[in-house]
Amino acid sequence: MRPVAVVALLASLSGCLYSRNALERHGDGYRNYPATVAAEQARRHDRRRLALLGGPLEVIVGAGLAALVLYAPIKNTSDSESVTDQLGDAGKELAGRALLGTVGLAVAMSGVGDLVLGATDGLFASPIVRDGALVPADQIDALAPAPGPRLTFHGVQLVSDREIGTGLGLGVALWPTARLRARAAVTGELTLGWRDRSTHGGLVGELALERAFGRERVGLYPRAALGAYVAGGWSRADADRPVVRAGLLGTVRAMQLRLGAGYQPGDRRPSIEFAIQRELRVD
Repeated sequence: MRPVAVVALLASLSGCLYSRNALERHGDGYRNYPATVAAEQARRHDRRRLALLGGPLEVIVGAGLAALVLYAPIKNTSDSESVTDQLGDAGKELAGRALLGTVGLAVAMSGVGDLVLGATDGLFASPIVRDGALVPADQIDALAPAPGPRLTFHGVQLVSDREIGTGLGLGVALWPTARLRARAAVTGELTLGWRDRSTHGGLVGELALERAFGRERVGLYPRAALGAYVAGGWSRADADRPVVRAGLLGTVRAMQLRLGAGYQPGDRRPSIEFAIQRELRVD
């Protein structure tokens, strides 16, 4: 396999299509800030259409790459009879498949996000339209956060002293005050135990509170924040087992670092957990 060219191509094309034409601050102003309410409606309509059309293709391509990693025939490109050369070829093959598989999963997850966010976008009001009028770009960051809930999409990587895992989730966030952000979310997880190497699937719901230090992306997200979270759900291996978690979090732009503890009935002690959660940030 020769994944390098494929990875380079996908890296240039990947990324959630829903986030294209998002309102991002550049210097003293915002890129793509509409001039009228009609222009804002058209921008959101185009974004939804792009996400819904491209999402299925992303899922198919990503799943196809992951399947290729599993089922593509292994070729030995070395003519040498040396064990060292053959092991080197095997290592390159393994590394290439791992890289290609990672890209495939990333593309597929991006497609899932596009489908969900594109399908639900119309349920939420534009954050830059207030009382039927467009907020000028030079005033949007001085206003209180947009009222009402906003749908969010996130990915998480989890490492504990018992397992390692990954997950995807959906949430709803709102601002009770200008400095406090609350977010309720549900995450589907897949984890692998360190000792028994068993695979666990799970579904966890959580509530997180963040004290924001500054806001960005038209006031929808904290520039930096400190907070805490509590979570509960279930994990399944041979049987369902409830799981509870709690801990502290710190956010810098789209990256959130978490340090906490988790417990499942039957465990001798709680596990120490570290997680990196990245939230897709769009207006």
